[in-house]
Amino acid sequence: MAEMGGEGRPAGKAKEGRVRGRALRDAGGTPIAGSQAKPRRDRAPPSIGGTAHYSETAARRLAAFPSAQVQAIAERIAPIQSAPWPDIAGCFCVLFTSRSGSTCLARELEQVFEIGQMREALNPPRLKGGAAAHIVQRRADSWFSFKAGGPGVIAAELTGLFDVYLNQTSFVLLVRRDIVAQAVSREKAVQTGQFH
Repeated sequence: MAEMGGEGRPAGKAKEGRVRGRALRDAGGTPIAGSQAKPRRDRAPPSIGGTAHYSETAARRLAAFPSAQVQAIAERIAPIQSAPWPDIAGCFCVLFTSRSGSTCLARELEQVFEIGQMREALNPPRLKGGAAAHIVQRRADSWFSFKAGGPGVIAAELTGLFDVYLNQTSFVLLVRRDIVAQAVSREKAVQTGQFH
């Protein structure tokens, strides 16, 4: 039997910390001392071209991302033009990290479902100085589909897309099983400049 340390934890395993804002717990479900979630600081939402274009609800969702990343993306896509959002049947979003197979999945989905072309339509460089509503308007089918890494999700929030379509959006989270192979693939792509 393993030697037990304080509070029923195995000896030598008394690490303290937080995981995603929650207290760490031992095997019995008891919170580990010193790991309680710290209250979130209220952060003012970043502005885009001087004014915020998204709701307080979006600001709460954006709090999950580092504020410096949100601000940097807000600056990259500024100024955002507003336009009326088109009526759509639904929105389909594949959430991914680099080199996880999102392009392969997108091409397969395009063949099976009538979702138009699934691209990284909300990446900050594609939004700069334009209206996200125009990107949605240009869809080929009744559904708007897109792939999004972290920057795409932040841009969707900053432009108000999720404020309008969140209840109509279906998400797929794409995760590669072998993260070492994913890291090697990413490094090869960076070194060769060939991502696809």
